[in-house]
Amino acid sequence: HFSLSPHGYCRFTEVYNELIEDLADPSRVELTVVDDPLVGAIVPEATLQEVQGPQQLLEFILEVSGVLCESTSE
Repeated sequence: HFSLSPHGYCRFTEVYNELIEDLADPSRVELTVVDDPLVGAIVPEATLQEVQGPQQLLEFILEVSGVLCESTSE
């Protein structure tokens, strides 16, 4: 029996006025971009979220979008 369960990891950040914000945890400050030779530019201090498939990824995106909408409406 073979089961395919798509999963992966993601980080959501916003760059504004040369500041990088972790959208999953806005309390994290002073984030930096580094060049990883395997995957390219990354923000290693940003929250790394494991997702277990498309539905969980969508839920995380919607959660992070709420944080983004709240911060832009202030």
